[in-house]
Amino acid sequence: MTEAGAETELQRRSRIMAALAPVLIWMSGTDKLCDWFNAGWLSFTGRTMEQELGFGWAEGVHPEDYGHCFATYVTAFNAREPFSMEYRLLRHDGAWRWILDNGSPRFDEAGGFCGYVGSCVDVHEHREQAARLQDLLREKEVLLQEVHHRVKNNFALVMSLISLRSDRARNGEESEMLRDLIERIGVMAEIHEQLAEQAHADRIDFGGQLSAMVRRIGDLHRIRGVRVMEEIGSVVLPMGKAVSLGLIATELISNSYRHVFARQGGGRLWVSLATEPSGAIVLTVRDDGTGPATRPRPAGSVGMQIVDALATQLDAEVVVTTPPGMTVTLRLPPHP
Repeated sequence: MTEAGAETELQRRSRIMAALAPVLIWMSGTDKLCDWFNAGWLSFTGRTMEQELGFGWAEGVHPEDYGHCFATYVTAFNAREPFSMEYRLLRHDGAWRWILDNGSPRFDEAGGFCGYVGSCVDVHEHREQAARLQDLLREKEVLLQEVHHRVKNNFALVMSLISLRSDRARNGEESEMLRDLIERIGVMAEIHEQLAEQAHADRIDFGGQLSAMVRRIGDLHRIRGVRVMEEIGSVVLPMGKAVSLGLIATELISNSYRHVFARQGGGRLWVSLATEPSGAIVLTVRDDGTGPATRPRPAGSVGMQIVDALATQLDAEVVVTTPPGMTVTLRLPPHP
């Protein structure tokens, strides 16, 4: 077979494959007018080749999509660039179907522009499924917001009830115990509040939460002369881990205020949060107190018992060093 004969045979086979392909295929010349449609297109529209030639095919485009469809085609054609667009095309049975149309410019061996070729697939079911999923996501978002709102109100109610009981406490020990309880509930309330404000309600930036927590605990205790140094990085955690780590930080920071700064009339507090190269998360809380001899024993206090229990849940290591002051370092293993 001669080279010219082989090329003709290749063109013939290509034309047959295009005609029988299970997609809608069209071709246009350099004048933007369509000059060929495969059997798949004609079968879909139920129209003849003569009816579709030129811009006849556009008669089947939905009126609401016609302007966008035509503008996309002409703009890409003038720029000699590929295009992709979705529009509704009238099927032979009278149903409007969404199709995805991908067009590409054609060039001859010399680089001369020959027109366009395009292929279309029916994406109607995919669009309907995507729309249903969007509706479900919107419903879920509304439900989550309602849940967050109710949880927020419940937290506020519980804290108010405890505060009222604290005001009527008969002794300082009971009042302090109730105030500690308010602090712990407040941590959970703040984390839930932050979750409600985020797009992804399963994870939060605990670094930002920790900074706010340090300020809130300081405002609650109202002890003058406390200098706070923070080195808090951005650490994104799942909700469960963020709540547990938040409670741990609250216990450690509050412990310094109650047993160091209240007695000394002030002091220095260091709070740091960082992610190691290995992915492990390290939380450190340190004060400049005189050590465990003048405060509840670190391992025996209720606060440290809470810290140890929560650390066990997090599979974290807790290291307490004294003196000078007391430093508590908690190291969480890398999380997925």
